[in-house]
Amino acid sequence: MSIANEKSGDPNKDWWAARSLVTNYLSNPAPFRDLSIAEANFEALLEKYLIESGKIHAFIRQAFSTEHYDLDVDIIDFLNEFAKDLVKNGLIKK
Repeated sequence: MSIANEKSGDPNKDWWAARSLVTNYLSNPAPFRDLSIAEANFEALLEKYLIESGKIHAFIRQAFSTEHYDLDVDIIDFLNEFAKDLVKNGLIKK
C-alpha cells in the first residue's frame, strides 16, 4: 500500500502520506500482517517519542480521569500531527 499520493506538485502530498500512516496504524495492527518499511519506521519513531517525551503517561492518566471522553480525539489529533511532521521532515523511509 502506498503511503503517499505520488503526483508531483501535489500540495497535499504530506497530508495524504501522514493520513495513510495513521489509518494503517489504527486499522491494521501488527502482528496480524507484515508492516511495510514505512509503517515499521512510523511505529518505531512513535514508540520512541511516546516513551522519551512522557506523552504515554499523559494519555494513560487522561484515560482514568474525568476527561477520558476526549482521549480518542486527543490521540488521533496527536497521531495525525506526529505523522505529518515525520513525513514533512523526511523521517519516514519507504
